[in-house]
Amino acid sequence: MTLGLRESRTRERRQRRGRLLKWLFLLGCIAAGGVALYQSGASLAQGQIRQLQAETSKLSNAVAEEERRNLDLMASAEQAKLDAQEWQRRYERDVPKGPTQQLYALITQQLAAGVAVDRLSFLINAAGTGQSCENAPTTKRFLVKTLIAGETDYTVSSVTFADNAITIVGEGEPAINAANQPEAWFDPAKPVTVHFSRLGGETSKATAKLPLHHSVVLGDHEYRFTVTAGNSRGFVNVTADRCTFP
Repeated sequence: MTLGLRESRTRERRQRRGRLLKWLFLLGCIAAGGVALYQSGASLAQGQIRQLQAETSKLSNAVAEEERRNLDLMASAEQAKLDAQEWQRRYERDVPKGPTQQLYALITQQLAAGVAVDRLSFLINAAGTGQSCENAPTTKRFLVKTLIAGETDYTVSSVTFADNAITIVGEGEPAINAANQPEAWFDPAKPVTVHFSRLGGETSKATAKLPLHHSVVLGDHEYRFTVTAGNSRGFVNVTADRCTFP
């Protein structure tokens, strides 16, 4: 009886020990799995951290590059502003204004008309000498020719001054009527070309909107002409004054 009881207790202890070993094994498996999962998660987290760090570095570089570009643009804008101010100063300093602008336009016009530079220089220098004018201007009128006016009586399409030593003729653009058709008379609002012919064949010309100013040197006198629109349609008035030269 005692032997059976002892065997029963021994068997029960073995069973408890077996169940304990099973639990320990199961707990070991669970612990090993947890460790493996932790290591896997940690590795994944480190990979994500490295990826985020790389993206952060990339974004930081992009921001730095954008800031550099903005600084370059600001520097370029500031330089452009300084350049514009410099050009404005040069324009205000170098571009003629007022009477100087009018004189520059007149010189340009005479050069375009073929007047020699040395002649213009001589006339400009001569203007500084004491000149006296008669201050007794004479006014005449003539008919301005146009391309569609046809032949015109020479006595009304030209005038002479200085005892017929200077002959003046001119042409202009036809006026346009309400039907958009050209008329036989010139348009006084548009530029005209006036020819000044000296006795012997030498001719100078001037082209400008009216009033037009021009001078002709004849011997020891300078004839100063002003051409304005006439009161009669198609005509201009020419006023001349004689001055000593030089």
